[in-house]
Amino acid sequence: SSAQAGLPTGLPGYTRFDESMVDTHFPIHADWLGQSVLINPSIAFGPHEVVLVARAHRRSHKQTQDDCYYTGKVATCINEIWHSDIVVTSVPFEVLDLHSWMKNGTRPHIPKLKRWSGLSSRGGLRAWTDLCVREHYISENRTLMKLVVTGPEDPKVFQLAKDEKGGSDVVFVSYPPKDWREGCPKDGRSWPQMYLAQGLVPSMPDKRATGHWLNCGSAERPEKNWIPFEWRGQLHFVYSVSPHAVMKVNYDNETGVPVGCGDHVVSSHMPLVRLQMRHPDFVISGSGQAVFVNHPNSTPHLPRPHFLALFHVKRPSTQQYGHFAYRFSDSPPFQMLQVSAQLPLRTLASKDGGRAAFAFASGLALRDGIVVVTYSAGDRESRMILFTLERLDALFDPENASNISW
Repeated sequence: SSAQAGLPTGLPGYTRFDESMVDTHFPIHADWLGQSVLINPSIAFGPHEVVLVARAHRRSHKQTQDDCYYTGKVATCINEIWHSDIVVTSVPFEVLDLHSWMKNGTRPHIPKLKRWSGLSSRGGLRAWTDLCVREHYISENRTLMKLVVTGPEDPKVFQLAKDEKGGSDVVFVSYPPKDWREGCPKDGRSWPQMYLAQGLVPSMPDKRATGHWLNCGSAERPEKNWIPFEWRGQLHFVYSVSPHAVMKVNYDNETGVPVGCGDHVVSSHMPLVRLQMRHPDFVISGSGQAVFVNHPNSTPHLPRPHFLALFHVKRPSTQQYGHFAYRFSDSPPFQMLQVSAQLPLRTLASKDGGRAAFAFASGLALRDGIVVVTYSAGDRESRMILFTLERLDALFDPENASNISW
């Protein structure tokens, strides 16, 4: 393999494993970031341009007794604040030349990403900023622990074929806005949920786009890591990876607003069932988007139409992740068919310390026979790994299958 000089994080800027597989820094920037970094990028190849979204992220802490009460009594508030925003841009296809990037390490010049200020709640009446706070009270020392998240997190961008205007849809994770439904839970037990915003125009980030709650899970627990994909012109999500549960999004016929999802179509993949039996503490979740693949000559281990997607296995005790590609059938029940060897994502320790080095895959795209996996290393740097379809197919060879390496 060959590598280019390292970055401030210590990771190489570009590593060519071979002619058909490259890992590289993803050169995205934004003007107003301050101490924030761009993480968890996602891209979509639309009919007219490449759309890029990412999350701007930093953390801060604040301890105070000012205006801090619990059941009417003075307490000490310890606020962990996650400063979060979605940022967006787009580039012409010729700028993001994947073949040149793979062959020569020629990085594209990507316009600076801008804050998606048009994302709003309440039908466009309010900015997506004033969110419910998760609280936990420790009675022994009268301390109220608060998790304050200032905006939306972890966007995934995609385009539906029926959208002739070429607009992009974005699904994202967020704590509920305070003006959502009946307001925030009185007990402080607020959970992140999944939302869908339609009609992102990257060149007009201040154009109003309403985030709609995807009422397809439970408001009483965290909902995240759903995998969007299109089947027969309809938006679907992989709701869970094991068991493999898929649901179709339903829309209001008059307004076009999402109003919930259909029943789950469920199947199981025995290797993952056995993994969970051996390691009941492991958490298996979806990553990125799913893309349709119909290139039989490039996928000899599955030479028929199918969907390609990603999942990760998390070990809660160390907060480490192992990432895998997988294939599932292109018709109900969308049975999982194959799982790849582990993907070689670069890892970093987070600046906050206290956990092992990790990576997090956040996006998946396919164009001109090249598969793009976007990811972040240690919540500190955006990166991508590029495979030819043939090279990725080799990871589905049972001979190459590997155990999870932390």
